Amino acid sequence: MSNIAKIIRSDGEEAVQLPPGFQFEGDTVRIRRDGEAVILEPIVDEWAWLEAIAVKLDPASSMPSWKPRMKMCRSKTARRSTNSDALSA
Repeated sequence: MSNIAKIIRSDGEEAVQLPPGFQFEGDTVRIRRDGEAVILEPIVDEWAWLEAIAVKLDPASSMPSWKPRMKMCRSKTARRSTNSDALSA
């Protein structure tokens, strides 16, 4: 048995009123097509899986201790790319 959701139309846009059990947390979802189907997917924290692994490896670890370092590494990598681009120009 499938559930039915109501389509609400306003100003050329459509919204789908999701029934209980199909609602999302947050304000946005990822949307894609698969043939005729329109698929809505939650947008999850991309680092949640890493936090779960870190806690299993070291229960004393927590996201605040490693996440800022990862951001810092990314920004240093971006600066290096920019600097090397400037040198090759």
